[in-house]
Amino acid sequence: MSYVIYNNKRVSFGTKYVTGVVAEPLVPIFSNWTNSTWDTFTSSGLNISSAIDVANGIALTDYETFVVGDIIEIQYNLILNSGSLPTLKFWSQTNGDLGTANMVQGIGIWQFTAQAFGGPTWAIGFRASASGTNASCTFSIYKK
Repeated sequence: MSYVIYNNKRVSFGTKYVTGVVAEPLVPIFSNWTNSTWDTFTSSGLNISSAIDVANGIALTDYETFVVGDIIEIQYNLILNSGSLPTLKFWSQTNGDLGTANMVQGIGIWQFTAQAFGGPTWAIGFRASASGTNASCTFSIYKK
């Protein structure tokens, strides 16, 4: 039987068959943080070696342009030294916070999906969720 491959799927008489698992490519995005209101904030690239705050500080990545439906995956390893766990924000340049992820201590993964409202430029925010937060974190952030 002959068949056609389209978008990595085998197509035969209008019915699609998946011929194998094809991983979505991950494209690294964002390159650094800009501290807005953390009392102490030290970073190198996307790695935060120290973030200490007494009143709900936030740092934002650089802004990038996305289209509706783009998926942004954040892989991180958070070390909480004291205080409450920080959060991640999907931050619109025009409308501010449009999505929040509660972080966990240790390794975590979170995904945001770009929406029509608030776009087209977005950043990721690293925010203290309560006063007294003292944390460090490594990040890998990708577009799927």
